[in-house]
Amino acid sequence: KLHIFINEIHNTDKYKYIERKAYGEEGINAERDTFIDYASNYNVLYGTAKYLPAPEHIINITGAWQKRGWDLIFPAPFSVFADTSIYNVKLSQYNFNLNWLYSGFSDHIVNAGFQIDYNRANYDVNVARIIQQVILNGSSNFTDFWGPLTQDNGLTLVSNQFNAFNTTDMVKHIFVKYKGNSSWFNGGLFLQDEWNLTPRLTLDLGVRLEMCRADSSITISPRVSGKYSLAPNHELIGAVGHYTQNNYDIASIALSNNLKPEKVWHGSIGEESRLLPWVSQKIDFYGKYYYDLLTEIIEGTSSVSADSIYRSVYGSYYADSLATLSSQKQTDILTEYQYSNNLLETHYGNSGRGYAYGLEYFLRYDPYDFWNGWISITASRSMRQSNKGWRWYNSSLDRPLMFSLVNYYRLPRSYEISVKYRYMSGLPYTSEVQDSNGTRIGTTNDSRYTAYQRLDFKFSKGFTIKDSKAHFYIEAWNVFNTPNFALIDSKTKRIISFDANWPMPMLFCGFDYQW
Repeated sequence: KLHIFINEIHNTDKYKYIERKAYGEEGINAERDTFIDYASNYNVLYGTAKYLPAPEHIINITGAWQKRGWDLIFPAPFSVFADTSIYNVKLSQYNFNLNWLYSGFSDHIVNAGFQIDYNRANYDVNVARIIQQVILNGSSNFTDFWGPLTQDNGLTLVSNQFNAFNTTDMVKHIFVKYKGNSSWFNGGLFLQDEWNLTPRLTLDLGVRLEMCRADSSITISPRVSGKYSLAPNHELIGAVGHYTQNNYDIASIALSNNLKPEKVWHGSIGEESRLLPWVSQKIDFYGKYYYDLLTEIIEGTSSVSADSIYRSVYGSYYADSLATLSSQKQTDILTEYQYSNNLLETHYGNSGRGYAYGLEYFLRYDPYDFWNGWISITASRSMRQSNKGWRWYNSSLDRPLMFSLVNYYRLPRSYEISVKYRYMSGLPYTSEVQDSNGTRIGTTNDSRYTAYQRLDFKFSKGFTIKDSKAHFYIEAWNVFNTPNFALIDSKTKRIISFDANWPMPMLFCGFDYQW
């Protein structure tokens, strides 16, 4: 009647990035210096228990304790604003979930329970925003870096006789700074009823009461889905529901006041059918509306008057020099001076909203014992808006088209072959152009990378050793060497950046043995 599972995971990582300060005449004996000193640790203690007091009752209890920590130091100055850049964050999280399922009714299966999360964090952070992004997302792609800065209208940086300023200076000026500690609760109550209304119609009704301590809010989220049998092997499916999400990172919590949970209304309608005994398909149309989305705002930490700026540029008697300039030129000087002489910091709010819609198609086939596979196609659109009245732009995860093909072949004498191909539209990014007129940063996600393509292949051979099973396999990723690690503009074909998260060709071989 009682089953218990306990799992413990511990991971730690530590390294130093060392560079030579100069090569010069000293060559390989040039002085070296520690540029980055990085350490992280991650520990999870996880347990579940399932109790069956009677055949119609199932009680599940889940508990977890997670502890994460980062300790990153730049001993060498990273910018003019900090002698030492640090990222020192400690996070503890406790999770508890109780779920009760009752199947004693003839036409109903009832599921109810509650969940509680407690978070506690200590932090001391003073790093350039690009470093914050690398730590959290594992990528130094500028796509996400420029978006919050350009906001609705783009940005032009001009280097002239007053100030020499470019995007490199901008990177060094934008800092993420927060120090202190915080703790917060999240919790929820839910009730779900799977109701076999008729032999052809099944309804799944549910409601969730979400409590968020971060902003002391209570959100009610109703959900309903249904399945109706139109004919044998043909079913109509539909769903509508309200969902919330509030698993924000530490920076979002520390640099905000009363963050709300992000929310979305989701609706879909589709059909599932078995066309032949060995072919089945599913087609689904969906739409989503997002609101209270997390948005990032980058702004100056201090306000400098126009008089102070003009005095710094022209001296105490600036009136005559200023009179020779147009009003637009005067505004440009004020804007440029603010950016080039002020430290910018990042903050968060819930002013964003968005929408998404699309079509998903899935076909599975299993014609023979030695051959099976599936095909999936997704056509979609996902848009965002940072503030009401601003322009709509492509979501950073928007991929208008995705296609996947997977096939598996089991051949005689224990040979096996699997082939997988994937095509995805390129992700959006914020463009940047540098010329004699200065640096022009486009509006958020106004360009797109080239498409992602990848073909993977695996070959394996099974055999026995003294009545025990064994396998030898060879596996290749990205067989045709598609340069997915290079982020290339879809129109100009110019390499914008590189992303180590997108794989280069890789070859594996291995052997496993079971006894």
